[in-house]
Amino acid sequence: MSGPDKPVAAPAWRAGLAVAALLLALALVHTWPLVSHWNQAIPYVYHPVPGWELAPEMPGDHLQFYYWSWLFNDNIFGASQFPSNPYEFNTWINPQGTALYANFPFSLLYLVLQPLGELSAYNAVTILCYLLAGLAAFVLGRRLLGSSLAALPLALIYALLPFRASQSLSGHLYGFIAFMLPATLWLLEEGWARRSWLWGALGGLCLLAVGLMEGHLLFYSTLALGLYVPLRLLTRGGAAQTEDDHYSAAAPWWVGGAGLALGLSLHLAAGRGAGGMDWSPLPISLILGLVLLWCSWLVLAWLATGLTRLGPGAARALLARGLAPLMLSPLYAVQFWLDAPHLGKIILAALLLWGALRCLPALWRARAWPRLPGGTWPPLVAQGLGWGLGVAAMLVQKARVLDASIASGGRSLGEVKLFAPHLADLFRLVPAHSEQIVYLGLVLIILAGAGLLLLAFGRRPGGAAPLWAGLGVLAALLCLGPNLPQMPLYAWLYEHLPFFNYPRVPGRMVLFAVLFLGLLGGWALGQLGRVLGNRRGVLTALAVLVALLVAWDFWPPSAPGLCLIPPPGPLAAGVKANAPTGPAASQRVLGLPIWPGDSHQSSAYDLLITRTRAKMVNGYSPQVPQAYVDQVFWPLYPLDFGWVTPKARGVLERLQVGLVAFYEDEEVYTRKVSPFPPELARRRLTASGLLKPVLQAGNVWLLKPTGLAGPARDALDQVSPVTSLWEGEWLRGNIGSLAEDPEASGWGLLFGEAAELGGPLGPRLSRTGGNLRVARPGTDRPGWLSRGPGRPFPPGAYVARFRLRRGAGSGSPGRLEVCDAGTGRLLARAELGPEALPADNRWHEVALPFRLEEVAPLDLRTWFSGSAALALDVVLVNFAGMERPQGFYPASRLWRQTGELVADQRAPTGFAVQGRADWHPPLYLMHGPQQTYPPGRYEARFSLAVEGSPPAGARLASLVVATDQGRRPLGVKQVRGQGLTNEYREIVVPFELKRRCELGLRVRFEQGGSVRVAGASVRPID
Repeated sequence: MSGPDKPVAAPAWRAGLAVAALLLALALVHTWPLVSHWNQAIPYVYHPVPGWELAPEMPGDHLQFYYWSWLFNDNIFGASQFPSNPYEFNTWINPQGTALYANFPFSLLYLVLQPLGELSAYNAVTILCYLLAGLAAFVLGRRLLGSSLAALPLALIYALLPFRASQSLSGHLYGFIAFMLPATLWLLEEGWARRSWLWGALGGLCLLAVGLMEGHLLFYSTLALGLYVPLRLLTRGGAAQTEDDHYSAAAPWWVGGAGLALGLSLHLAAGRGAGGMDWSPLPISLILGLVLLWCSWLVLAWLATGLTRLGPGAARALLARGLAPLMLSPLYAVQFWLDAPHLGKIILAALLLWGALRCLPALWRARAWPRLPGGTWPPLVAQGLGWGLGVAAMLVQKARVLDASIASGGRSLGEVKLFAPHLADLFRLVPAHSEQIVYLGLVLIILAGAGLLLLAFGRRPGGAAPLWAGLGVLAALLCLGPNLPQMPLYAWLYEHLPFFNYPRVPGRMVLFAVLFLGLLGGWALGQLGRVLGNRRGVLTALAVLVALLVAWDFWPPSAPGLCLIPPPGPLAAGVKANAPTGPAASQRVLGLPIWPGDSHQSSAYDLLITRTRAKMVNGYSPQVPQAYVDQVFWPLYPLDFGWVTPKARGVLERLQVGLVAFYEDEEVYTRKVSPFPPELARRRLTASGLLKPVLQAGNVWLLKPTGLAGPARDALDQVSPVTSLWEGEWLRGNIGSLAEDPEASGWGLLFGEAAELGGPLGPRLSRTGGNLRVARPGTDRPGWLSRGPGRPFPPGAYVARFRLRRGAGSGSPGRLEVCDAGTGRLLARAELGPEALPADNRWHEVALPFRLEEVAPLDLRTWFSGSAALALDVVLVNFAGMERPQGFYPASRLWRQTGELVADQRAPTGFAVQGRADWHPPLYLMHGPQQTYPPGRYEARFSLAVEGSPPAGARLASLVVATDQGRRPLGVKQVRGQGLTNEYREIVVPFELKRRCELGLRVRFEQGGSVRVAGASVRPID
């Protein structure tokens, strides 16, 4: 830069108000229909799965954020003390609760808005975070760019950025406080411009607040400021230019050629490291090399302008001369023929040294001390003090909580890779995990690209624009984590930079990319306005066009998912009536299933705390104390399966558990817990005599310990009709390959869901190799055709059925085994002789009975001997006696996605599943049991009743008989209000089986009226 920063004109408060109004309108539109459920729901996800747009009490990070907001309010006005968290993870390990205290001081905003109502305050905070993010980016852009028009795209893009929006709509604090990043930079720049320490001190307070709340944001901000501040200091005043400024029009072309060559060498290096050369991503590598070298050239020339007497043009020409030798960088390919250690790196280092010798002497001769404007140090020192306090707070939190938690050693690079986005995600907005939505936006890419081209080929220096280009591109590439093989910088930082191995989600760095690239794009837009004469009408038209384009570009792929939260009801009243509550309570409440504590399902227990102030054994935190996992979770883990061990009983007594809240809900008690629905564990717990039911409210049971000693073996008599089904292609193996057979199980899983029930299958899914595992003699060596799944099963007597087909070859094709995957103990074994598996090229089931005495993970193994071809279709595991079709399948004993359990003596089990039209989403009220039926003609009879008097034409439910996990419907019938009453009626769905397969009986709730389902049966048709 040629001189000190000059403050912009008087604050354009009218422009600020207009931007605020625009941001508010866009926030309300982009979060619709949140405003229509303002007092009933809070957002839980940016892009919900179809059918889950409006779901009651959906667990997730949003409930955790709601809990922390509620807790601060309880600390100030309620029964707990500030700052304390006495309710969750309350055990003998932490009798006063954990030392973690989240969201403060941001939770002050919720406290101020709390008079609106708890849910309204939460939603108001969500909308305000759009305004705060956009306005903070706007004032930063206006300070640095000197124009409201130039700052407008940055404000809109930063506020509506899908990553930031998805973070806040999912309940992640990172998205809520993202405004503190541009606010901190603005306060520093404002302090420099006004030569006032006060502005720097305010920026320091921002950093201190971030350090108290969000270690990730402070860590990444520290890295960004560590680059931004020194570079800005070196060039704020600039050096006196005393030499002629010779501009070279050829310089960008030379650098561009060197960049393309560098891209080719990066591609060669990545292909060699991957063990094979794939030329399809070569264009990406070339563009990457071009952009990297152009940005490096511009930043180096910008620094040279500030540290020497050279003008911008001369500095660029000289640096282009230094980078030109990289045109020979494809010589890296010599490494492919001469396998000398580090030869390729030596070649690149030699080229860089050659380039340095071509330009460094001239730079040294033109050196000059930078001239810092007056007032540079006071705001910087003031902000640095706040940063130091923020770092200290973060280190104290690390010592108190993180070092004793399950995340004390940081994250593995493999785990980071799992959560990291890919390069294509920067350029597309597709449904993805909330941590991987890093779409930059078409408008930002075009504006930033135009800015880069203007800097490279234009004659204007661009102020600090080269710095923004360099930092923006660097952050954009780093946010991809280790998923960019052409640029292994992330892996290098992971290995060598302290604390860099702690963050699990590199996508969070996209905020920094958008901020700096947005400044670059704003600068380019300002240049366009200057070319057009800076006329008011033209600038207004440009502003409107930018606003429309950004709003269109970032239009969400769907409405956000909303979590309905009812007012406290029977469950909360039951907890308060059956157990003491409050921080001083003498007893604790245990939530089942118990999770280690870092899984979002545990947030359901946080919601229960907000309703009751119960001291919970459970909690939800990514920094769960390791002692909790070792001393509480693992001893109580068998209770998730209904199995009571002496150790679990002892831990319950030591915890003084006075009440157990058992969640018979597939969103809390997921298939990740058990291969059988949760009602099995609940029935076993009560049959064991450990617990007795005192209340059932929807899908939650309140159970009270009885004090009886010893596990009751009668619990093992409680079994489930559900089949645990494992497709052969799902199980891992070290030999064989995938094949496809339309007549085998799982063929429908190779295709997308049909557009409507009963419709044709969707297009072929990518990366699906087949629905069988096959090994052939002469092609495959002897080995394991299948192993796994390593999932825990409850104790009991079982039958595992392997569906196999033997092909050509002599001798036994192999053997089957069922093992305890934890101990390696063999539970059952069978040789695949001619009696068990005839060589008729047909599918046969080989059954292996076995028994589990404790909760144990199963390993279902298929060994291939190499003598005869062997194909594995599916492995089915049932409780003994349940491998045969049953007369009736109660809905209460199958899986369900929606609805709630209701007591109903007319149902065979005394319970039915009910869907409420005004509450439950349009999903399955029951699905299962995946029981095997032979070929033939059948009819399924579904037992349904209605609540109230729905309209005759209202769609109430869809009855589906399907196979392949519901993907291939065999019979479908729509149920409307006409003919249904409050008494149960059997509705028949006929279907025909062409082959043996597993049936799923499904009732999809269509929301036309409240429906009750008792269950279904299957009968052959003569």
